[in-house]
Amino acid sequence: MRKPRTDVAMAALLEDIRRTFPFDAPDSAVCQKICIGCPKKLLAYLELEVDDWQNRLDDESMPNLGDINKLLKKSKKIHKVLQMNQVLAKV
Repeated sequence: MRKPRTDVAMAALLEDIRRTFPFDAPDSAVCQKICIGCPKKLLAYLELEVDDWQNRLDDESMPNLGDINKLLKKSKKIHKVLQMNQVLAKV
């Protein structure tokens, strides 16, 4: 079985992140009474990372496995913080 190319894997990761995180949510849904870290700033940061990688892929830049792993780790950490802040449901 062949492994996917890194650009295909990164594109799939970007799509998963877009589907999982509420980038378009209003501030009132993101900023609640509980504030461990700043969900609004974390979402903005992750959205910038996703947009940056999308632009790189559009320019035919080839990410390496380290790039994919790094973005995956960031998204997992931010996901955990958003769960603690009750912005995302715990699974």
